[in-house]
Formats: sequence, structure tokens, C-alpha cells
Amino acid sequence: MLNDIFNRAEPILNHLKHENDILEKIAEIYDNHQKKEKPLEVYLERLSGIHSGRILMISESWCPDCVIQYAAMRWMAEECPQIDIRVIARTGLEDVVKEQVGRDQAKIPCIIVLDDKGNSKGTFVERPKSIRDLETSDDQMKRISLMRGYREGLFLWETLEELIDYLED
Repeated sequence: MLNDIFNRAEPILNHLKHENDILEKIAEIYDNHQKKEKPLEVYLERLSGIHSGRILMISESWCPDCVIQYAAMRWMAEECPQIDIRVIARTGLEDVVKEQVGRDQAKIPCIIVLDDKGNSKGTFVERPKSIRDLETSDDQMKRISLMRGYREGLFLWETLEELIDYLED
């Protein structure tokens, strides 16, 4: 089933060409990250060891978390052409997303790393793990501060680390 969805999905760089409303925000998020956090280029060595890979991103352009993750996916697609990254809208795929994320809600973005047979090797849901873990923290000031940084794009490197771990398995 995931293979069929992947084959229907659009390559991310083609998809983003039609998203004029969010291109500036994607660039801003990427620029914020590169100025303040771990440069994404440090991942090129790890990524160069991956000879092929397939990533399916189920998302919607109106979703703020999707826009943030588009910045990471765009960078990976531009720098690592051996990794085929495709995007498809969540509409009509809600049950697939629920199954992948193991929840009763179809959270997006749902980014699935696929093996050669089209099975999931791992799924990234909505935000990096550290941010998701923070949401249950009692420290409200820390939550506010980190969420502000997340919205600015300061945690793209954590997204990449999670995805690369799945790609390398």
C-alpha cells in the first residue's frame, strides 16, 4: 500500500514549485536554522553513505509543522539526489496516517522512510522527538521558549537525525 501511495506522490522539489505562498517561509526557516544551529551540511557525509532511499511525506501546505519540515526535506532533496523524497496530501489518506503513527488522529506531517519493498523503516510524526517530549513537560517557560525556537526552524537538524537513522537501518 505505501508503495502505491509513494508512486502517486509528487517529487518534493516539483511540489514546492507550486507552493508560492510558503516558499518564502521555507527559506526563512532554513536561513534561521543555518545561522543559529548545527549546519545541515554536517549530515552530508552520513547521507553520502546512503546509496538510495525513499521518503514519503504526507502533509498539507496550510500546516505550520509541515512547512517547517518542508525546509529540511527540500535541503535533503537538493543535496542528496539518491534519496527520492515525495509529497502527497493527507486528504483521503487519514487511515493510512493513523496506522503509521499508531494514534487515533491523522497527525501531519507524517514522514515515512520506506525500504525497497515499500515497507516502513521508520516514521517521523509532526515534530522531532525532543519537541514532542517537551510537550508533556511541567516547565511552561521552557516549553514556550523551545516551541518558539522550533517554529523558527532551529531544530531541523533533529528532524534530519531521526530520518537518517531510519535510512541507515
